[in-house]
Amino acid sequence: MLAALGLACGSAATPAPVGERAPSTHEVAREAVAAGRIPGISYALLRNGRIDETATLGFEDLETRVAATEATLYEAASLTKPVVALIALRLVDAGVITLDEPVADSVPAPRVRDRERYGRVTARHLLSHSAGFPNWSGDSRDPDRTRVLKFAFEPGEDFLYSGEGYGLLGELLERASGRSLVALSDELFAPLGMRSSSLVGTPSGAAVARGHFGRSPDRSAWQGERPVPAYSMMTTAADYGRFLGHVAAGGGLSPASLAEARRVHVAVQPSLLRGPHGPHRIGWSLGWGVLDRGEDQVFFQWGDNGAFRAFAAFRAPQGEPANGIVFFVDGSRGLLETTALAAPVLGDLSTATRWFSSRPLAVLRTLLRR
Repeated sequence: MLAALGLACGSAATPAPVGERAPSTHEVAREAVAAGRIPGISYALLRNGRIDETATLGFEDLETRVAATEATLYEAASLTKPVVALIALRLVDAGVITLDEPVADSVPAPRVRDRERYGRVTARHLLSHSAGFPNWSGDSRDPDRTRVLKFAFEPGEDFLYSGEGYGLLGELLERASGRSLVALSDELFAPLGMRSSSLVGTPSGAAVARGHFGRSPDRSAWQGERPVPAYSMMTTAADYGRFLGHVAAGGGLSPASLAEARRVHVAVQPSLLRGPHGPHRIGWSLGWGVLDRGEDQVFFQWGDNGAFRAFAAFRAPQGEPANGIVFFVDGSRGLLETTALAAPVLGDLSTATRWFSSRPLAVLRTLLRR
């Protein structure tokens, strides 16, 4: 059955045989669009600490055959989280919050009934997905959801990816600073020249990609009335490339905050990973996943808003300029291309990409939504 599904929806790009030149990111992207695996893609590459290449291929809407351009806006999905994480660390440096103060002192969180455990949750736990909250409890797109938030473990004792946790983090940042998350993000975006980025909404008349499952347009990009710290950012690859370069260069953080941001705060248990991972290990820092390859570390975050997929990663050894990649795809199978797209700039990321990218699941979702 799965083999048949795989044939029906095509296969992701595979590594080149030993001795042959590996395809470039542009060649991988062009082939994926030409083969119909993804409708459109926009990417930016960092080399030697600078944006070295940007490209956009394919369509922002297959139904109308409108071509994507570098101005096309995409849902950043969970690539929103590293932005919120950097805002949090900037507020740490400004003395507005600390990493280890109880969040409960500022954020009431009535959906959390276990007040004893909640009293031990800190910003550090929320940033590193180690508070013990689920990804979502109830409809993630309902800002007024009321379903109880339950703990899976004691805060700080394990890893559990949590959009709910980032929601609480966003509320903490707003309450502590007395400013909206939109204002805090705009303050970050403006000096970086991120003129097309916002944590909520899009400018009137902007070109916005339409999400696709398979070859059928599924829906327009999400337009909420308030920002969601876990997934609501709208942006372009060029804009996010500027943010990625800023983060890779240290994000303007103090040495102490940068050291906290780059170290692993919680390990991801091998039982959560798919396939062989050899000596490679995955953990979570403050805002980014960390792939430890022994000789170096790669910081990464993927995005999955259903019909919109995204990925960003960078490698920034101390004293060396950074390399990295960010891409946005307006189709549900976009993350299946991650390994091949990233390899030319970051090498083998398969231990990480197999974790969040499943061919059977992507194919099944495609067929169900066609």
